[in-house]
Amino acid sequence: MVLNVDNQLFIFLLKLAAKPLGTIHGQFSFPASGGTAGLFFATAVQRLNCLISFQIFTGEVYNDERLTKGGRDVIETKASIIIEDFSALGQISLVAATTILQAMGITTALLPATVLSTQTEGFATPVALDTTNWQQATAQHWAQLQLPFQGALVGYLGSAQEVHTVRQIIRDLTPNQLVVDPVMADQGCLYPGLPATYPAALCDLCRDATVLTPNWTELCLMTGQSISEPNPEDCLHMAKLLHQSGITGQLVVTGIHQDGRIGSWLVHGDQLLFSGADYFPGHFYGTGDCFAALLYGYLTRGSKLHTAVDQATQALAVAVKETAAVPMGERLLGMQLKKLVTYLTREK
Repeated sequence: MVLNVDNQLFIFLLKLAAKPLGTIHGQFSFPASGGTAGLFFATAVQRLNCLISFQIFTGEVYNDERLTKGGRDVIETKASIIIEDFSALGQISLVAATTILQAMGITTALLPATVLSTQTEGFATPVALDTTNWQQATAQHWAQLQLPFQGALVGYLGSAQEVHTVRQIIRDLTPNQLVVDPVMADQGCLYPGLPATYPAALCDLCRDATVLTPNWTELCLMTGQSISEPNPEDCLHMAKLLHQSGITGQLVVTGIHQDGRIGSWLVHGDQLLFSGADYFPGHFYGTGDCFAALLYGYLTRGSKLHTAVDQATQALAVAVKETAAVPMGERLLGMQLKKLVTYLTREK
């Protein structure tokens, strides 16, 4: 068939989009001046989400199945898998992580661990929607597409079964690095609704991590130690206990106060490397989510771990300073991210 650049092409594209993939065969050709039309055709087909590949020099339309191993366009960008809860209210967990990573220029592949009406603190019991079946089907689809993944970030999961599901997904999709923020507790207590067996389940997932970022309470629970005040001796002892249990990823302990500043300890052999920023009083919901996303982002952009921890700490301080200016009740909605997004965008 011969296509004009205007109406005939538009009609053809609409018909093409409506056809089942396996029924699309045949030839098309362009007018003598149709070079631009050919390029327009390629773009339009792509934007219509038709899984069609074609070669202008032959004029043949291919079913995508015929070009599985060669000839078709290949996605070269390696996406980052982000797995944590999606809270419908505010900017916390998955919403915060996605905002941060996209501001850093990182392509994301989102697998919400659960959908919640609110975060789990301060709003009574949230309404929850289980996403396990959808997660598994989506991961299977991605595996069939042979999509490349440069890494994965895992945050709040909410149940031992979900932890098991996520561990299997990670093993199936084989990302190059895995950063786990074992979100489950703070200020000496497990989060509401989590059973006493949850720390052990998270430890199984952390055995596959390259980096893990617990706060002090979470580190104590993961190692079965009494919850004490943070101190270097206990931190190094618990780091050794993790290693002995098969958790060999590099450890960054968050929420540490030192010399009037707040930050984290990076365990480096028998040393603790502190990265800190100005301390603002009060509780900030979602700082751990933001720190883990920032750390993952800087690692993905090529920073060494110690440098990435410093960078993440300084970037997080931008959001903390902005959030400190809002009323305490508003902090339940998560971190204020406007200035942080500007900071990250300018940094690129």
